[in-house]
Amino acid sequence: MQKVVSISQLITSIKDSEWKAIDQILENLAIPLEAFDEFQKWKTEGYSRNYIYKSEEFELLLVCWNKNDASVIHDHGGQKCWVYQLDGEIMENRYELDDNLNLKSTMNHVYKKGDYSFMDESMGFHNLANTSAGRAMTLHVYMSPILSCNVYDSGACMVSHKNLDCQSENNNEVVFNSN
Repeated sequence: MQKVVSISQLITSIKDSEWKAIDQILENLAIPLEAFDEFQKWKTEGYSRNYIYKSEEFELLLVCWNKNDASVIHDHGGQKCWVYQLDGEIMENRYELDDNLNLKSTMNHVYKKGDYSFMDESMGFHNLANTSAGRAMTLHVYMSPILSCNVYDSGACMVSHKNLDCQSENNNEVVFNSN
């Protein structure tokens, strides 16, 4: 497979592929970091989820992480997700729930620039945390847009269902749809 050198080429490659080919596409990603400048929207506190592309088949998000930002512990609402490390370092922690709704850690791994991970419902819960000395950016590919997920509350030892509506949750997001 040839190198993927632009965002439009990445979108076309994903459109023209089955989900099993996403690994190969990400392994050949060679998009300059500057190509994501127009999609970078940063919150003063917390991370931001910024649309690059969204269709019924998949969505592509740029997540901008401030220093020490971390996501809640969540599943993926039945969707397949790839996270590609564009800049900085992110630690992924994976968990399983026992019968008493207590978390058991199953894996943690630090991803550096050019690394990627895969997550789906069969793998349990996870969270991501910026372990960089500064900001970090990740590229997320969801096969079928993720509309809702389960979130784990460690203080209450309970799981709740959350509907996701990126645009209403974060007014800083950019929508770019090249259909």
